[in-house]
Amino acid sequence: METSPSFRRRRLGRRLRQLREKAGLTLDEAAKLLEKHRLALWRIENGQTKADVHLVRSMMDVYDVRDDQLLNLARDAARKGWWRQYGLADLGYVDVETEAVRVLEYAVQTIPGLLQTEAYLRAHMAGASLPRTPEEIENQ
Repeated sequence: METSPSFRRRRLGRRLRQLREKAGLTLDEAAKLLEKHRLALWRIENGQTKADVHLVRSMMDVYDVRDDQLLNLARDAARKGWWRQYGLADLGYVDVETEAVRVLEYAVQTIPGLLQTEAYLRAHMAGASLPRTPEEIENQ
């Protein structure tokens, strides 16, 4: 099953792209210097493929940058998410919630998730514009 790129890989890729652009290199130029295919480098910069520490070191050499924090980002991005050991699939939000340092929520007429009770949810689903049968409400 294909999963979404992890937040840590996307964060590392974004930083690598910034460094490449700051060095004044196009994707094609950087790929040639790193002896990578353009698509492979693009996937790394978009967080779809992980970049190992050795590649990140090579990128720092090519981009003329020394950043130990970037190496730590590469190590973190290579780690599997904690949820994998429980057999949970990454649906694109577990990794973001794990890395979050704060949560901001604006709700006009909905009670935030942590404060919702079973009775509240049943009433909310029963009154929603999408009609649900009692069995569907019970399931959900």
